[in-house]
Amino acid sequence: MAELGEQFDSSQHNDMINFDPVQKDQYYGKIVDSEIKDSASTPGNRYIQLKVELMGKGLEHGEDASGKFVWPMLHKWNKNEKAVNMANRELATIIRACKLVTVQDTMQLHEIPMLLDIDVIPADGQYPPKNEIKNYQPVQGASGANTQGTEKQEQKPVETTQQAPTNTAQVESQSNGGGEVAAAEKPPWEM
Repeated sequence: MAELGEQFDSSQHNDMINFDPVQKDQYYGKIVDSEIKDSASTPGNRYIQLKVELMGKGLEHGEDASGKFVWPMLHKWNKNEKAVNMANRELATIIRACKLVTVQDTMQLHEIPMLLDIDVIPADGQYPPKNEIKNYQPVQGASGANTQGTEKQEQKPVETTQQAPTNTAQVESQSNGGGEVAAAEKPPWEM
């Protein structure tokens, strides 16, 4: 028996996160957290750890990936030049998928929807299977204007022909020209 020392209320906590990988497919997703970490195995090496939340169903197979996460590591400061080049290419692809040109802080990439090509990396004996992002693409109509925490920095979003809300909290009613108000279309990851 284990005495908890308190009356534990399970209604105050979320269920466990299921870390099983989703199947290979295209999914909508957004960066929800990022930080710079020191490499545990090689002193002096540092990397950007991203937390990418998947949204909605896969476009080909329809698997619901809502609430699942992928954690890309960008080895931006590394003694291995090849690792740095790969990290720079991946970061540039992410920035363009967020419809931005330059960023100074990874927080500028948070909460901007992207279309992600997700693959499954098989188990290797020591580690279970996991997901990996193979490509990041912009979402048609989504805005790259995330200024959270960047009030002093001017952004240059890539030109788009249509601007759409970047998340469901920003979806509002739109006028249909006849004085009546029509409901805004749902973002594609909610369909």
